[in-house]
Amino acid sequence: MSNNLPEPILREEKYLAKAAGMTVSDLPEKPLTRVEEYLAVIAENGGSSGFTPTQDQLDAMNSGITAARVSELAGIDDTGDNYIEINGIRVYVSATAPTGDIPDGSVGVGW
Repeated sequence: MSNNLPEPILREEKYLAKAAGMTVSDLPEKPLTRVEEYLAVIAENGGSSGFTPTQDQLDAMNSGITAARVSELAGIDDTGDNYIEINGIRVYVSATAPTGDIPDGSVGVGW
């Protein structure tokens, strides 16, 4: 790994350097503190948490969705019909006008 970092000197720096993928020739044999124990585990796993997302999880993580957007979408109910309900108002999306019991205040798109 190419970098402009100084050679690690402190014990903790050596564990961190190892976790970052740097070659560390004199990694301490045994951790002495809890911090060093945690850093040793990270170094052994190559800095990985061990979590490997499924493709759906990866797509969700890369979607750009935010907590604010999730909150906005929470008011939408998928009815399974040709409409969704947003805060009690039906929104119809169809190439043809809907038929049947259409409540007053409903909104239609596409016909």
